[in-house]
Amino acid sequence: MSAEAEIQGKGEGGDWRDFAGDFLIFRKLPRGLSKKVAGGKLPRFRHKTMESARAEVARLHGKHPESTFVIMQEVARFKGAPAEQKLEQAA
Repeated sequence: MSAEAEIQGKGEGGDWRDFAGDFLIFRKLPRGLSKKVAGGKLPRFRHKTMESARAEVARLHGKHPESTFVIMQEVARFKGAPAEQKLEQAA
């Protein structure tokens, strides 16, 4: 069984969701990646293609030429169960 197959579906304490990953842009600060980008907010827009993400980086770089931007592709997400649901399962 592949690692991907092992993590799909329900897991202990939550659910895994695999999907064709969208692209998110993060602004890199000198000390590491920031959860905030140029406007001081988390990335809200999910680019469907690498080309779209690259075009956005070019636009942002025009406003912030001293910055480095990182494009990340989200390929899976784990959502934990609410605390009260975990307590019910443990009982």
